[in-house]
Amino acid sequence: MTSIKANFVMAAAGLALATLASTVGLARSADSGAGQRPPNVPANYVLTPYGYVAPQDIVQLRKGETVAMRQARRRASGDVVPGECSSPRFSTTGVKFEARGSRRSVRAYTMHYLANAAVNFPRDYQTIQVTTDVVVPPPPTSELESILYLVTGLHDTKDLSGPMVQSVVSWKMMGFFPGWTASNWFDSEDDDCFYYSRPVSVTPGQTLRQTIEARQNNGKHEIQASVIDLESNTPVAQTTFMPPSFNPDEIVNIGMWGIVSDCDRMPAGGEIRYPNISANLTISGEKENITDKITVRPATKHICDIALTLDE
Repeated sequence: MTSIKANFVMAAAGLALATLASTVGLARSADSGAGQRPPNVPANYVLTPYGYVAPQDIVQLRKGETVAMRQARRRASGDVVPGECSSPRFSTTGVKFEARGSRRSVRAYTMHYLANAAVNFPRDYQTIQVTTDVVVPPPPTSELESILYLVTGLHDTKDLSGPMVQSVVSWKMMGFFPGWTASNWFDSEDDDCFYYSRPVSVTPGQTLRQTIEARQNNGKHEIQASVIDLESNTPVAQTTFMPPSFNPDEIVNIGMWGIVSDCDRMPAGGEIRYPNISANLTISGEKENITDKITVRPATKHICDIALTLDE
């Protein structure tokens, strides 16, 4: 299996990432970022890799619980029905996207990434697996005002804001969870809710392996997302997603997500290291390694000169 070494490089001294905050309990700490968020975004909205999301649309999975189980349990209790998570979302610049409407577009998705590396694959796959190793970076220079997401994920290029599954290493996740954490995320098309597993603390210098494996058979989908500590070979976060529908055709192998508002705020050292990336798929029983087809897609608009480089 081939691998790729990848680094996020801030191309000039003093460059950085900073993002806004939102939330406490998923609501109170929203006030701490109120001065930076776009003025039309409600104060209680939470900052996620999918833009600003209403806190009532965010659902934490219990340990061992799948999305399908959670949906069934909430419906049985009367807590949720399909389409209940119907609040509009906002891009990082404040563009409004209605649920199941205009937000499900290329524009909605691309506004959220500063840089990424991606590869497309056929929709008639049997299995697709992506593995990314990431070294947890030092804290951002401005710890209080920064939110940062490092993601590995699968999505549908025709519906780029959902459904989507991601393994995420976060700094101050959603503006509420302290320090660096690891968790798995799923943006559901069935009920338009945003699901995430319980965040687990990780530390700078720790090497984590983010793996997502999706299988489809006779219209049934099962996705395993995990984060492993490579030194101890122990799981940090493991989640199973069994969505009613999921038809991805692209891997976002590595993505640095954030809102650039001050180039002096960045992870110390200015670099985020991805030592290895690999991607494999199975079609009609034939296995194929598609790692060498990964291409870099840097963001086209940001105020800091941020580049993503892949080196053999």
